[in-house]
Amino acid sequence: MATQAGSVLRRPAKPEIAVFVSGVVSMGLEILGGRIVAPEYGSSIYTWGTVIAVSLAALSLGYHVGGKRAAERASLGRLSWLLLAAAAYAGALAFAHEPMLAATANAPLPTRFESLPAVTLLFGVPTYLLGFVSPYAAELTRKDGVGAASGHVYALGTIGSIAGAFGTTFLLVPALSVERIALAFAGVLVGGALRLGRPTLSWKLWGSGRDWSTRASRPVLRGPTDAELAVFVSGLVGMGLEILAGRVVGTQFGSSIFTWGSIIGVSMAALSLGYHVGGKRAAERATDARLARLLLGATAYVAVLIFAREPLLGATTALPLSARFASIPAIVLLFGPPTYLLGAVNPYGAELSTVEGTGAASGHVYAVSTVGSIVGAFAATYVLIPSLSVEGIGLLFGVALLATAVRIVVSAPAPERRPTVMSVAVALLLVSSVAAPSLGYSIHGEVVHQTQTPYQELEVVDRGDTRTLYLDGKRHSAMDLDDPNRHVFEYTRYFHMPYLLADDPDEIDRVLFVGGGGFTGPKRFAEEYNATVDVAEIDPKVIDAADRYFGLDEYRESGEINVHNAGGRQFLQETDHTYDLIVMDAFKQDKVPFQLTTVEFMELASDRLSEDGMLYANMISARSGPASQFYRSEYKTMGEVFPQRYSFPTDDANVVQNVEVIATKDDAPVTESELRERNRRRDIGIDLTEEIGSYQRSVPTDDVPILRDDRAPVDSLLEPMVGQRYVVQETDESESATAAGAVVRDPSAPAATAR
Repeated sequence: MATQAGSVLRRPAKPEIAVFVSGVVSMGLEILGGRIVAPEYGSSIYTWGTVIAVSLAALSLGYHVGGKRAAERASLGRLSWLLLAAAAYAGALAFAHEPMLAATANAPLPTRFESLPAVTLLFGVPTYLLGFVSPYAAELTRKDGVGAASGHVYALGTIGSIAGAFGTTFLLVPALSVERIALAFAGVLVGGALRLGRPTLSWKLWGSGRDWSTRASRPVLRGPTDAELAVFVSGLVGMGLEILAGRVVGTQFGSSIFTWGSIIGVSMAALSLGYHVGGKRAAERATDARLARLLLGATAYVAVLIFAREPLLGATTALPLSARFASIPAIVLLFGPPTYLLGAVNPYGAELSTVEGTGAASGHVYAVSTVGSIVGAFAATYVLIPSLSVEGIGLLFGVALLATAVRIVVSAPAPERRPTVMSVAVALLLVSSVAAPSLGYSIHGEVVHQTQTPYQELEVVDRGDTRTLYLDGKRHSAMDLDDPNRHVFEYTRYFHMPYLLADDPDEIDRVLFVGGGGFTGPKRFAEEYNATVDVAEIDPKVIDAADRYFGLDEYRESGEINVHNAGGRQFLQETDHTYDLIVMDAFKQDKVPFQLTTVEFMELASDRLSEDGMLYANMISARSGPASQFYRSEYKTMGEVFPQRYSFPTDDANVVQNVEVIATKDDAPVTESELRERNRRRDIGIDLTEEIGSYQRSVPTDDVPILRDDRAPVDSLLEPMVGQRYVVQETDESESATAAGAVVRDPSAPAATAR
């Protein structure tokens, strides 16, 4: 049987090697970027959106400049120099990322933009250099046709990005320090450069070589063509969907690095397939009408997402996958098809481009697309998600795609078969998806408030006499409407344990809570004790909801509670206060800010504590076994800084539950019998007899790591808990100061801290 020439397996050509390697490292740097800046700026959607947007901006600039220079300067030698220059910068990051981070820490910018200078300095330069590689390689490829060459090259680059995203997320970050990962990237780039051959030294790699005195050569300003508009909008919506995916799947799978890595990897895979298939078909089939059909197909799927995202999400949760990969089927089903269709737009746009030259046309088109992606990333991160519902954001994306398709349909040449009927049908589908009732489930109870925040979806729900704060569909806080300061959840009673561990409870004068939620603990402390209570809560809309629906405003107005809209680590870095007690109440089962778990954070907390100060950590974990790994690792990490630690699991069974750990600066331990005696003698407003009985005297830590800023595999440690039911106990309605009352296990309790 004769074998078609196009199907013969062959070794990759040298330009293809360069493209693949640049894709691996550029995406690996993007994932690593989120890890490096998190200790300073947290890991909110603002930080991730900034990392993604800066990476796209640098790539876009590299595509644009490289595309303009590709026709005259593209060579294997220059490709080699590009990889070596990027390798030098990646290697420098391994040794200089901390001073570079510190140099940008005090930029006078709003909170949502404060990480922008650091991300730009750390990752903008190498990513810009790697952006040159694709248009240079497109110019050097043997593919015939602009669409085929650009589709092939950018598909290879995106396959490299997939490898970089998944490899960094699932292999490198859990196993290696930040420094070693950066050095590994430098090594990959050097290896790729050596594979290309001897670098060609030429100043024209950086200079334009253009006679700027000749004004006639300057391009004339013009409006965008239909192909350019389609490419821009596809980039905008594609990246907007990627950011939105974090919000949609986060409600079910959390927002760990595994979830974000899966989102980025699946998006890259879908784009790569779109580039490849679109590139193969572009030379023969690229027309304005077919370009419009791609946009209409993506619009139709966005309409399906608006209408049926909850059932589609639920359909993937029962698949028997490891926890770190559990979100992949949902991401593929929900966001793979539209991203694939949008990926096919680019090679069609390149084939229809008016720019001459394969490298120039491909560089121009992919630069325009990436500019659209930048707009989509910033808009979704800083404007849409904090302001609109998921349905509202989906509607805007659908309208943008539909409007672009209609413009192309209207302006298409007369002989073409215009997809007019398809346009009308998709428009009706989009309108119907918004007008029809959602197929998703609703939380039982009366929803009195609902909004999107920069960090999560927030709902306040009344059921009977209990008001509950839901974050991403999970219970976080509860308040008895008839008795607002009653502890609804059993574990919040343990917050008073430091008043038994202290030599003199009256010396606990200033308390800091990291994490507010419904502010149950801070309000009770303000009522019970003569202490100044500060709270660092990172989410401004959580603070607003607590003011309006949980009575926080009264305490703020009276000065009993001081609320600071800041992340816990950032607040401790900036405050000049000294605290007698710091309560860490910012952890979830599926999402723990790793920057609040490390030795460096413990040292910072110790510096902000008084001589006899204590650090209290409310964690979710099992008592023992694989699901206890994070708790035991954190216990071990605390021991690197604090002489004494006391552990109190809140349930006798080995189930996922709240585990309270208190670390003190006191060298002398307090025994269980001493705690019981102090509980009998001291009037601290609550009887902790039952709670003292849960004291866990021995916590094995030989098989778990110490967590540090440069290597804190928190997501891997949390992985055994994913999918397990979290048991939270509720106090009896008749709770008094002398009895905990009956315990109720809530079968619908979520995988998150309920404050």
